[in-house]
Formats: sequence, C-alpha cells, structure tokens
Amino acid sequence: MQGGLWRQRPLSGGRGARMTTASTVRTAEQLERTAETGMEQGVRPAMGQIGALLAEG
Repeated sequence: MQGGLWRQRPLSGGRGARMTTASTVRTAEQLERTAETGMEQGVRPAMGQIGALLAEG
C-alpha cells in the first residue's frame, strides 16, 4: 500500500464527527495483495474501537 488518508469533520449540531479513510495503491496487483492479506478484516474491528479510544481522551 502506498499511503493512507484520514479526515475528520464535526457533524452539525454537535452530534459527533465523521471520519473518512482512504488507502492508495499504485497497481491492481497491489490491491489484490492487500485484499489477500486480510486488510479489510483487520481494519473493520479497529475502526469499531476508535470511538472508545477517543472517549478515553
């Protein structure tokens, strides 16, 4: 994987925040290898823990 992007924006009315993530690869082969290594299965649980980590402050 070549790089990643994380953005966080507050939602209107103080209802929380929206976080957007993006990963960049240079070739289709890199994308296939990323999928084969289980990146999505690893990232999903990690994303689910971000709220708790931020709440701990």
